[in-house]
This record gives sequence, C-alpha cells and structure tokens, in this order.
Amino acid sequence: MSKAIEHGNHRWVILFVLSMLYFLSYLHRMSPAILAKALMSEFVPSALAIGLLSSLYFYPYAFVQVPVGVFSDIAGALRTVVGFTLISVIGCALFAIAHDFYALLIARALIGIGAAGTFVPAIKIISRLFKSDEFASALGVLKTFGGLGAVSSGYVLAMLLVTLGWRLSFLLFGFMAMALTMACWSIIKEPHGKEMKREGMDLRSATKLILKNKILWILATFQFLLNGTLYGFQGLWGGPYLIDVYKFDEVTTGTYLSLIGIGLVVGAPVIGALSDKVFRSRKIVLMAFSGAFASTWVPLALFTACIPPALLYPICFVMGFAGGVVVIVNTMLKESFPPSITGTVVSIVNMFPFLGGAVFQTVTGYVIELLSSSHAIEECYSFAFRLCLLGALTAFTCSLLTRETFHEARKRAPEPLVEA
Repeated sequence: MSKAIEHGNHRWVILFVLSMLYFLSYLHRMSPAILAKALMSEFVPSALAIGLLSSLYFYPYAFVQVPVGVFSDIAGALRTVVGFTLISVIGCALFAIAHDFYALLIARALIGIGAAGTFVPAIKIISRLFKSDEFASALGVLKTFGGLGAVSSGYVLAMLLVTLGWRLSFLLFGFMAMALTMACWSIIKEPHGKEMKREGMDLRSATKLILKNKILWILATFQFLLNGTLYGFQGLWGGPYLIDVYKFDEVTTGTYLSLIGIGLVVGAPVIGALSDKVFRSRKIVLMAFSGAFASTWVPLALFTACIPPALLYPICFVMGFAGGVVVIVNTMLKESFPPSITGTVVSIVNMFPFLGGAVFQTVTGYVIELLSSSHAIEECYSFAFRLCLLGALTAFTCSLLTRETFHEARKRAPEPLVEA
C-alpha cells in the first residue's frame, strides 16, 4: 500500500468511504418497502409484480457474488469496488427515467449487480487494515453504515418521496455513488506486489478446501434464512403490512421500519465488540442473537393484527439489533480460511442472504396474492409471517451446529499490513 496507509494514518478514512458505499447498497436493498405503494399506483397494481421487482436486486446480487470474490482475490479489491459501483450508477439513472415496468426491472437488476461489488472487497480491504482481534469491531462499523442505509430507506426516503419524488431521489443516489467511487480511486491504493491477491494456493486447491469445509455451508444456510426473513420484512412486506393492517401513512410506516435500521446501527458494533472483547467467542454470540431474532417473529406470525402499535417499536428495533449478528458470520468465515481466499469464501456465503431475500420476498408475495381473494388481509400476512418464523427458528438451529473459531484464529491469524 501507499506509505501513508502502511502506517495506518488513513485506515479509518478508507473504512468510512467503503462504509458509505455499503450505506447506499443497503438503502437500495430496503427501498421497495417505501416505494411499493407509489410504484404500484403508477405502474402495476400486483403484489406479485412488485415482489418480483424487489427481488431483482437480490438475484443478480447473489449470482455475481462468486465472480466478485474471485476478482477481488486476483485482480484487486479497488478495481472491483470501482467497476461495480459504476454499474449501480447506471442503474440509478435508468431507474430515475424509467417510463414502463420493464425498464424498472432492468434498472433494479443493474443496481443489484453494482451493489454486489461493495461488501466482499470491503471485507478484503478491512481484513488487511485491522488486527484479528479488531476485525469484528471494524466489520461492525461497516454494518452500522448498512443499518443507517436501512434507516434512510424508511423515514428519510419517505420524506424524500414527499419533497423530491422517487425519480429525483434516485438521481441523487446515483450522484452520491459516483462521488464515492472517485473517492475510492483517490485514497485506496492496491498494495505493491500481490499481498491482497491469491497467493500460495492454486484454484483447484482453494476450491477443494472451500467445498469440504462444513462450517461454510452451515453459515450459508444460516444467512439464507435469517437475512431472507429480515429482507422479506424490512425490505418489502413490512411496509404494506403496516399500511394495510394498521392503516398507517407512509411516513409513520417509514418511522417503524427505520427502527429496524436503527437496531442494526446499534447492534452490529455492539455484537462485534461483545464477541471480540467480552465473551471472546463467536458461537455463543451467534446463538444468543439469532435466538433473539427468531423471537421477534412470534408476535408478527401469531398476533398479526392485534399487536399494540406501541409494541411494534421494540419488535422492529430488536429485529434489527439481533440481525446485526451477521457480523459474526463473516468473522467466523475469515477465521476459518487462509487470507489469500477470503474474498472468494465470503462471496460464496454472501450469495445466500440475497437468494434468501429474493425467495422470501417472492414467496410471501405469492402467499399474500393467493390468499387475498378468500381471506382477510391480516390473515394473508399472518400466513406469510409464519413461514418467516419457521425460517428464523431454523436459522437458530444452524447456529447450534457451528463450531468456535475465536481461539483458533488467535493462533494462526497473520498481522495486518498496517500498524495498529
């Protein structure tokens, strides 16, 4: 790296810029919950069609994760971040000028592809900037900005829709992404030599090591289920649920959904710090907070229409707070594999939360659409949320099957490229 970065002078600036890009990716991820009603009134009235539109962020995001990881390991994290972010800029511009539903679908897919190039290379860079016992905390900062993006996709986005409209709002997001891309190119330097590229292991050996590691597939399943249910509610159906069942307006709905993001903002760094400094354990923290996450689905699934509005506030907050446990998943992955294949490993597992989001958003939309002709709307949401409860409980079961990685990592983790 450049001399300044080698001495650690700029690592927090780098973390901030990467975190802002992750902020935007999370904002796009969750925006349909607020956009849904406006887009349904302007383009299509079908819940299934809006579910498809929302899922077209998740499917492309998921399917390009492995190429993103391999490219990060071989060609470099900086090139990956810059190239993919430019794709998201194009997607934002197309979304803003779209005049038919098919253009929206294409734009949403481009945004998903572009956003896919943020998280994995960011982890690759962070893993070299921070020590092994700082990594979960630094990753918590990254996830905090994601939570801020989720917050902004609620109340802030609702206010932008009122003041600017959704088209100008997406142009604004595109300009922000372009500015951050330029900042990345200016302050992040690829290291001299090949420190952040695949070393000491050919592709065949790396593939064999990855495929035989059981913890990877357990954590992948965990991500599919926990994030899938979270994205299903926060990213899409939580908004229509609050509007249809509780008759809230969009701003009030955005306030409730923002609490999920606020919970993530608080939860991700707290959970990372608890794991690094207090419990000095990954598995205990993963079990505790995945259990807390599953508990939030019980009232939503079983008492869908009769939850006191005041109780919805802590439910949303705890859902977001406990959802911050995903920082432990990525930390366990980083501690279970050689640094030379970190990008590829994280990218494989990072496919699954977005596949989960796509599946849960589409399936819940299908359930609501299917039952709407013969059941009251609150019963439709109740059936959909029971599927989410089952998914969250299964995720908790996966957490019980993992193994501890904290102490193993202390023995063999290399020092970062910078001084602490």
